[in-house]
Amino acid sequence: MSFKLESKGLWVLITGASRGIGEVFADRFAKQGCNLILVARAQDKLNELAKSLESKYQIKTEVIAADLKGRGAPAKIAEHM
Repeated sequence: MSFKLESKGLWVLITGASRGIGEVFADRFAKQGCNLILVARAQDKLNELAKSLESKYQIKTEVIAADLKGRGAPAKIAEHM
């Protein structure tokens, strides 16, 4: 997968970011200079990923631990935006 973004500093929301394809997308967007809002259930894994990506790519991150199956998840995410 290869893509280029027009400008750096964009914010990208990634759900399921703590593992699998979500984690891969997080790395790819961070590599392009995007700041990330990382969402998943696992707070510890999100914090670890955020710290790693910030250090590796000099980006900003926001971490939101939320289960998207829950009724309040969209509101919880919207509070951070």
